Amino acid sequence: MLQLENEQQRIAQSILEFRAAEQRRQVTEASAEAQRQQEAQASAEQAGELHRQIAETSERAGLVLEIERGLHKDAIDETRQLVEAALAQLARLEGEARQTLENLILGGRVKLLPVVPWNVAKIAQPLSAMQVSLEQAQAAGEQIQGGLRSLRDWQSRRKLRRVRIVAALVVVVFAICLVSVWVGYQYYQAQVEQARQAAIFARILELNAKMAAIPAGEFQMGSENGAFDEQPVHIVYLDGYFIDAYEVTNALYAECVASGDCAEPGCGDFADAVYANHPVTCVSWDQAQAYCRWRGGQLPTEAQWEKAARGGLEGRLYPWGDEEPTCVPGARNGAQYVDCGGSTVPVGSFAPNGYGLYDMAGNVREWVQDWYSSSFYGSSPRDNPISFGPGSSRVLRSGGDWDGNLSPLRVADRLYNDPGYRYGLFGFRCLLAPGK
Repeated sequence: MLQLENEQQRIAQSILEFRAAEQRRQVTEASAEAQRQQEAQASAEQAGELHRQIAETSERAGLVLEIERGLHKDAIDETRQLVEAALAQLARLEGEARQTLENLILGGRVKLLPVVPWNVAKIAQPLSAMQVSLEQAQAAGEQIQGGLRSLRDWQSRRKLRRVRIVAALVVVVFAICLVSVWVGYQYYQAQVEQARQAAIFARILELNAKMAAIPAGEFQMGSENGAFDEQPVHIVYLDGYFIDAYEVTNALYAECVASGDCAEPGCGDFADAVYANHPVTCVSWDQAQAYCRWRGGQLPTEAQWEKAARGGLEGRLYPWGDEEPTCVPGARNGAQYVDCGGSTVPVGSFAPNGYGLYDMAGNVREWVQDWYSSSFYGSSPRDNPISFGPGSSRVLRSGGDWDGNLSPLRVADRLYNDPGYRYGLFGFRCLLAPGK
């Protein structure tokens, strides 16, 4: 009996111990479950925080789109830094998310979830949201990469534009410098030329190379009683001009030779000081024109020469009228021609005509601008006429009677010769047209 009671007490003690052990086990499992629930809750909260951070990173990544709308350089640099930081944060968050998933799946904690089914939804929902967030983060990363590529392309284009702008500015500045140098050089050349012309005119005035003013207006050109190429008589209008009062002398021409702008005459007494005030001779048309250009003028046209020679008289034979010429020095109708003996005489040896011009008859024949045409008077324009050719000869006017007749002394007389021909009785005088 006592043995039976002892056995019952032992069994009761074992049951108590088993119940105590079971209670301890249940308490341990409950504690572990609570801890697992806390960890799941923490993981869910961490996943939610990860989702929020990824969403915030995606919003920051949207700043890249503003770059295409023309941000300032400082804003572009700041945006680049934000994008790079977002990429780094995205990579870190993605790594943490993946690590959390691995911990939840591979750590054996998922096996306990069936014990508490009500926790599955709590954990599955954040995990699903985390997966979506990861996909969004990947999409945001691709968008960020695209934005960076667009930024690099935009910066490349902007850099290229800057290079082009700088190159264009360099070209413009270089062109401006060239133009400035050219303008300065032209101005310097003009100043030098003006100084040279002033020196020339001063020297010419010293040598008594004065000019006479011929007023603008009409006159009758030609002669009905002369040679056929002097006809018909026609009305010509000329603008005003200045013409040498004297034929160009040896002394004046020597100044141009000394300057290197004129070639020496081909014959005559050019180098003899005794003939310094005689008209220069043995010059071609080109030499005569070169001298006049050197002085800033030109040879007169045939019409300009004849109007000046007439001295304001209409229809007269000679510069002084219709009286025959004389060899008397200073005579009103004086002229140097064959009856006077010798050759040329100093310029101004006889009285001037009505315009104050000397030796418009006699002494030497004078080159003028025009090409010779025997029929030019028939088609000559009324205003400022000049014969431009074509032709092979240039016109000479007036001159001495070195062949025994007085015809070359007439103001309407015309002679012509090859422009390169140089002769002992061929000279010239120059003209200056205002404004030219």
